[in-house]
Amino acid sequence: MFYSDDHEPVHVHVEKDGHTAKLNVEPVELVYNKGYKVNEIKEIESIV
Repeated sequence: MFYSDDHEPVHVHVEKDGHTAKLNVEPVELVYNKGYKVNEIKEIESIV
């Protein structure tokens, strides 16, 4: 999810199957992760 009127820094929220993560966009940086495996986070980072 991305909210165009959200606060800085620009970031995305990722939610699936009860897992949630937040990543800053520039530079790509994991802010928090609740439930995703390391390999899943790496894939999410590559997409961001």
